[in-house]
Amino acid sequence: MKISKVYCAYFSPGDTTKKVVTGIGESFNDYPVENINLTDYDMRQNHFRFTENQLLIIGVPVGFVNVVQSKELIMQTDVPYIVARGRKGGSNIAACIVNALLYKINDKRD
Repeated sequence: MKISKVYCAYFSPGDTTKKVVTGIGESFNDYPVENINLTDYDMRQNHFRFTENQLLIIGVPVGFVNVVQSKELIMQTDVPYIVARGRKGGSNIAACIVNALLYKINDKRD
């Protein structure tokens, strides 16, 4: 795959996930990198589209204080979301997000 751009998308109320994801993005120093801070309400109102030559790095927190309340706030927005209700987070949720995106891509191919 020839990469044309790298996107770093993260939800990071405590900035730890942001630091990790942007650190990974910075390792692609030969490519333009754009950060998508989904912690910011206004940023979540955008509709993002990516092409097959763009790399998307997704970061979600393992868990944090008020995680349940934060998830409830996300579900009150008018934008599409993927949320596991309750205190769950981490790699299981990241895998769910990737699977949901892949299913969405596959549905558009039909």
